[in-house]
Amino acid sequence: MKAFAKAFAALMRNKLMTVSLAAAIASTTAVAVPDIRESLLQIPAFEKVASLLKTWFYTSGEGKIAPGSFESVVCGRCHQDTVAKKKLANVHVPFAAGRCSDCHLPHDPRNNKTRLTVDPKELCSTCHNRQKEKNMPFQHTPFKEGRCMDCHDPHASENIKQLRQPPQALCTSCHNFSKGQEYATKHPPFKLGDCMVCHSPHAAQNMKNTKEPLPDLCFKCHREPAQAMNKAKVKHPPFAQAKCTNCHNPHQTNTERLMKQDLPGLCFQCHNTDRLMGNFTHPMFNVQSPLDGKRVTCVSCHNPHASENERMWRRPKQFLCLGCHQNKSDQPIPGDKLIERRYSEP
Repeated sequence: MKAFAKAFAALMRNKLMTVSLAAAIASTTAVAVPDIRESLLQIPAFEKVASLLKTWFYTSGEGKIAPGSFESVVCGRCHQDTVAKKKLANVHVPFAAGRCSDCHLPHDPRNNKTRLTVDPKELCSTCHNRQKEKNMPFQHTPFKEGRCMDCHDPHASENIKQLRQPPQALCTSCHNFSKGQEYATKHPPFKLGDCMVCHSPHAAQNMKNTKEPLPDLCFKCHREPAQAMNKAKVKHPPFAQAKCTNCHNPHQTNTERLMKQDLPGLCFQCHNTDRLMGNFTHPMFNVQSPLDGKRVTCVSCHNPHASENERMWRRPKQFLCLGCHQNKSDQPIPGDKLIERRYSEP
């Protein structure tokens, strides 16, 4: 008891040791809980460290089996092409450790038919616990059907996660967004091949396997619309209802801002083409704006997301008009007395 008391006193004097021990105990306890462990493995840095430790455990001899094991040597006599994959960048840990029998049963060498230890649809889940994702409402079809090897090489690959192809090439091998043509405007994550910035490759709580529901997913990058959603007085109904993809294609288009159609076609899907200003149609598309030199379109006057002004005008009405019609600044705008008074008061 005295020895324990002395050790405890020494530990309390050394704050760094105390904090380190507490962190070690907490970490060990947390990792022992399956749900916490699965959450931690979603963090790239943690997953990388865990993978390195697991590889070391098997290949250093601590796991009681090494790459030059009996299994590895015997299987390698015939499966030379498979053994050669150990030189690739990302190697499956059991394969790196020569643990062929973790996944395969022995077979007659005259019949090179692969025999697995369990049903192929369940084999991967014996080590990779994906139960949480299996309970999610939206599941990627290969994952749902247990076809892990459609996307992953079970032995080794040059690509992350042992993918059979680089991420975008793999996704587009099934999900064809190009349809044989090159598009002018591409969403940056899509252009860079980072499909998993927005989508979960296995399962999700949201349609299209998006990692977060709309508009939260979009607002992770598009901060200005996010602020408008919280503060603006007048909001475009599709924007207020989080229907970003009503107007925008999330991958690629031939229009600016990834709009599904060019203006005014996009707006006229909902807004009547016969809308008039007074008794005259406001000229657009063949008129150049004196403000920015661009052609006048619907969004020259209206903010397509949200605004502080009625009808989603970019500025109060009289100031909006006089931005272009400066030669009319000394003339009253009919019917705008109320608006003028509203915005002239302190």
